[in-house]
Amino acid sequence: MLASAGHLMLLADCGGGGNDLVASLVILAAISAWLLVAVLVLRAARDDRERYLLVGLLAGTILLTPLIVALFYSGLFGDDGDTGKLALLLLLPSAIGLGIALWTKAAHVARALFISIWGTILIPFGFYVAFLAALGIGTGCLE
Repeated sequence: MLASAGHLMLLADCGGGGNDLVASLVILAAISAWLLVAVLVLRAARDDRERYLLVGLLAGTILLTPLIVALFYSGLFGDDGDTGKLALLLLLPSAIGLGIALWTKAAHVARALFISIWGTILIPFGFYVAFLAALGIGTGCLE
Protein backbone atom coordinates (compact mmCIF):
# COMPACT_ATOMS: atom_id res chain seq x y z
CA MET A 1 0.00 0.00 0.00
CA LEU A 2 2.79 2.39 0.87
CA ALA A 3 4.62 1.76 -2.40
CA SER A 4 1.53 2.56 -4.47
CA ALA A 5 1.05 5.81 -2.56
CA GLY A 6 4.61 6.77 -3.48
CA HIS A 7 3.90 6.02 -7.12
CA LEU A 8 0.79 8.19 -7.01
CA MET A 9 2.82 11.04 -5.53
CA LEU A 10 5.38 10.69 -8.33
CA LEU A 11 2.62 10.73 -10.94
CA ALA A 12 1.06 13.80 -9.35
CA ASP A 13 4.43 15.57 -9.41
CA CYS A 14 5.13 14.65 -13.03
CA GLY A 15 1.59 15.35 -14.15
CA GLY A 16 2.32 18.46 -16.17
CA GLY A 17 2.05 22.17 -15.70
CA GLY A 18 5.65 22.86 -16.60
CA ASN A 19 7.84 22.99 -19.65
CA ASP A 20 10.76 20.57 -19.78
CA LEU A 21 12.19 22.22 -22.89
CA VAL A 22 12.47 25.59 -21.14
CA ALA A 23 13.97 23.92 -18.06
CA SER A 24 16.53 22.17 -20.26
CA LEU A 25 17.36 25.47 -21.97
CA VAL A 26 17.90 27.15 -18.58
CA ILE A 27 20.26 24.34 -17.57
CA LEU A 28 22.08 24.63 -20.92
CA ALA A 29 22.38 28.41 -20.48
CA ALA A 30 23.84 27.96 -16.97
CA ILE A 31 26.40 25.43 -18.23
CA SER A 32 27.28 27.71 -21.16
CA ALA A 33 27.79 30.70 -18.88
CA TRP A 34 30.03 28.63 -16.60
CA LEU A 35 32.10 27.44 -19.58
CA LEU A 36 32.35 30.95 -21.03
CA VAL A 37 33.77 32.37 -17.80
CA ALA A 38 36.22 29.46 -17.52
CA VAL A 39 37.41 29.98 -21.11
CA LEU A 40 37.81 33.73 -20.57
CA VAL A 41 39.93 33.17 -17.47
CA LEU A 42 42.05 30.57 -19.25
CA ARG A 43 42.57 32.91 -22.22
CA ALA A 44 43.76 35.63 -19.85
CA ALA A 45 46.78 33.51 -18.91
CA ARG A 46 50.17 35.10 -19.61
CA ASP A 47 51.77 32.08 -21.27
CA ASP A 48 51.31 28.39 -21.95
CA ARG A 49 52.82 27.38 -18.59
CA GLU A 50 50.21 29.38 -16.70
CA ARG A 51 47.45 28.11 -18.98
CA TYR A 52 48.43 24.48 -18.33
CA LEU A 53 48.52 25.09 -14.60
CA LEU A 54 45.09 26.74 -14.67
CA VAL A 55 43.60 23.89 -16.73
CA GLY A 56 45.10 21.41 -14.27
CA LEU A 57 43.71 23.33 -11.30
CA LEU A 58 40.28 23.48 -12.93
CA ALA A 59 40.25 19.76 -13.71
CA GLY A 60 41.60 18.89 -10.27
CA THR A 61 39.00 20.89 -8.40
CA ILE A 62 36.19 19.54 -10.60
CA LEU A 63 37.30 16.00 -9.74
CA LEU A 64 38.12 16.64 -6.08
CA THR A 65 34.83 18.32 -5.14
CA PRO A 66 32.52 15.31 -5.69
CA LEU A 67 35.05 13.13 -3.89
CA ILE A 68 34.97 15.41 -0.84
CA VAL A 69 31.16 15.52 -0.90
CA ALA A 70 30.93 11.72 -1.20
CA LEU A 71 33.41 11.19 1.63
CA PHE A 72 31.57 13.73 3.79
CA TYR A 73 28.20 12.03 3.35
CA SER A 74 29.71 8.59 3.87
CA GLY A 75 30.60 9.72 7.39
CA LEU A 76 34.38 9.89 7.02
CA PHE A 77 34.54 13.37 8.56
CA GLY A 78 32.07 12.69 11.35
CA ASP A 79 28.51 13.98 11.47
CA ASP A 80 27.17 14.38 7.92
CA GLY A 81 24.53 16.85 9.09
CA ASP A 82 27.07 19.59 9.79
CA THR A 83 26.87 21.76 6.67
CA GLY A 84 29.38 24.23 8.09
CA LYS A 85 31.97 21.48 8.13
CA LEU A 86 31.09 20.62 4.52
CA ALA A 87 31.54 24.26 3.51
CA LEU A 88 34.97 24.31 5.15
CA LEU A 89 35.92 21.05 3.45
CA LEU A 90 34.89 22.49 0.08
CA LEU A 91 37.48 25.22 0.62
CA LEU A 92 40.21 22.58 0.43
CA PRO A 93 40.42 22.37 -3.40
CA SER A 94 40.71 26.15 -3.63
CA ALA A 95 43.37 26.22 -0.92
CA ILE A 96 45.29 23.47 -2.71
CA GLY A 97 45.06 25.41 -5.97
CA LEU A 98 46.25 28.59 -4.32
CA GLY A 99 49.13 26.72 -2.68
CA ILE A 100 50.21 25.22 -6.01
CA ALA A 101 50.07 28.64 -7.68
CA LEU A 102 52.15 30.22 -4.93
CA TRP A 103 54.65 27.35 -4.82
CA THR A 104 55.25 27.12 -8.58
CA LYS A 105 54.92 30.87 -9.27
CA ALA A 106 53.54 29.78 -12.65
CA ALA A 107 50.20 31.55 -12.42
CA HIS A 108 48.87 34.88 -11.30
CA VAL A 109 47.55 34.23 -7.79
CA ALA A 110 44.15 35.85 -8.38
CA ARG A 111 43.53 33.81 -11.56
CA ALA A 112 44.63 30.59 -9.84
CA LEU A 113 42.37 31.22 -6.85
CA PHE A 114 39.43 32.16 -9.07
CA ILE A 115 39.78 29.10 -11.32
CA SER A 116 40.09 26.83 -8.28
CA ILE A 117 36.91 28.25 -6.79
CA TRP A 118 35.22 28.11 -10.19
CA GLY A 119 35.99 24.39 -10.46
CA THR A 120 34.79 23.76 -6.94
CA ILE A 121 31.38 25.38 -7.50
CA LEU A 122 30.66 23.58 -10.78
CA ILE A 123 29.34 20.34 -9.33
CA PRO A 124 27.27 21.44 -6.29
CA PHE A 125 25.79 24.58 -7.82
CA GLY A 126 25.31 22.92 -11.19
CA PHE A 127 23.11 20.29 -9.57
CA TYR A 128 21.34 23.02 -7.61
CA VAL A 129 20.53 24.98 -10.80
CA ALA A 130 19.37 21.80 -12.54
CA PHE A 131 17.19 20.87 -9.56
CA LEU A 132 15.56 24.30 -9.36
CA ALA A 133 15.02 24.46 -13.12
CA ALA A 134 13.48 20.99 -13.19
CA LEU A 135 11.10 21.72 -10.32
CA GLY A 136 10.43 25.42 -10.89
CA ILE A 137 10.13 25.50 -14.66
CA GLY A 138 9.82 21.90 -15.80
CA THR A 139 7.41 19.20 -14.82
CA GLY A 140 9.83 17.86 -12.24
CA CYS A 141 10.67 14.81 -14.33
CA LEU A 142 12.71 16.15 -17.31
CA GLU A 143 11.69 13.31 -19.61
